[in-house]
Amino acid sequence: MMQVHIPADLEPFVQGVVESGSFHTPAEVVGEALRLLERRERLINDVKAGVTQLDRGEYTEYGDESCQDFLADVEAEEQVRFPSPEASR
Repeated sequence: MMQVHIPADLEPFVQGVVESGSFHTPAEVVGEALRLLERRERLINDVKAGVTQLDRGEYTEYGDESCQDFLADVEAEEQVRFPSPEASR
């Protein structure tokens, strides 16, 4: 098991979210923070990959009608790749 030191300036925040009932323990708070950090890193990598694809001309242009279908597809993919935090607890 890994032990993690919570910086003194963050202790009141962690204690506050535990006392509010949002999390049961400080370990749960740290776990959620790490899940969010992991998600952020994936998003950064996805954006970098997308910029590379754009630079290579690998993209599709959408019109007004097809844009709604595209957005619905993106939202569905997001739910699969990034489940809501409630689902991970």
